[in-house]
Amino acid sequence: PHWLARSGGTVRNSFTFDGVSVLTGPNMAGKSTLMRATVAAALLANCGLHAPVGAGTRVPPLDFFYLRSVSVDTPAEGRSTFALEMEDCAVMLRDATPRSLICLDEFGRGTSSKEGAALAASLVEHLDTLGAQAFFATHLYEIFALPLRLSDRMRFRQMGMAGGSGGGGGGGGDFAIVANPGEEGVRTKTGTPWTYELQEGIATHSMALHTARVCGLPRTLLDRAEALLLVGSSATSSGSVERAAMSEAVAREEERPRDGVASVVESSHLDLTRALLRALVGEG
Repeated sequence: PHWLARSGGTVRNSFTFDGVSVLTGPNMAGKSTLMRATVAAALLANCGLHAPVGAGTRVPPLDFFYLRSVSVDTPAEGRSTFALEMEDCAVMLRDATPRSLICLDEFGRGTSSKEGAALAASLVEHLDTLGAQAFFATHLYEIFALPLRLSDRMRFRQMGMAGGSGGGGGGGGDFAIVANPGEEGVRTKTGTPWTYELQEGIATHSMALHTARVCGLPRTLLDRAEALLLVGSSATSSGSVERAAMSEAVAREEERPRDGVASVVESSHLDLTRALLRALVGEG
């Protein structure tokens, strides 16, 4: 599988598919493209057709091809995007065998990061036990702090970054996000950050703010996002920022004037918020 670069060239990736690979890397680094190309090449080869792979490539016979990437909802059926993701996953687990090829893109992103990470980690363990050939792409880095029960067939792979900056990957070239000393104080980039090369290891940053900057989000919004990111990173314990924010929200709710029927509904909502806050901080 290879990335079709804008310059007209290609970035080829060679790898052995012998188990589950957890795939990490920054946004726009090529994770989804790599998985789609892998499934397409494997499907064409299994059909006896010309496949976009190098000479001497061995594609094993497979009985099931599963690729899940984009999520949509179906209001007519009463299904949210997360519900459809869970249903699709149930079908996959029902039909998959050790001879199956499975590619999952950001499983568990439609819910809270804690619950999504727990579901994602459990699914990785399940696929590893099943023995299927799988790519599992994720930005839920919380899973790496969990006590995963994995076999020696488990692999951790990442999409490369030029100079190893940001994504935890290596690769040639130079890349940096530097502050512009000019009047606007905008951020600029030098070089090409993504190499689109598959490497061993775990990427530690998604570079979401950089991608947002490249896509044209306002500078004031991005500067505020960077400040909030620093606040979140400097939290002394897990969940402390979230609890502080909830406490502030409850305080604001208590100070709001109420009248008429609306006060009954708001009081009920406030009681529920208080109960949730007490459960989070462990108070009686």
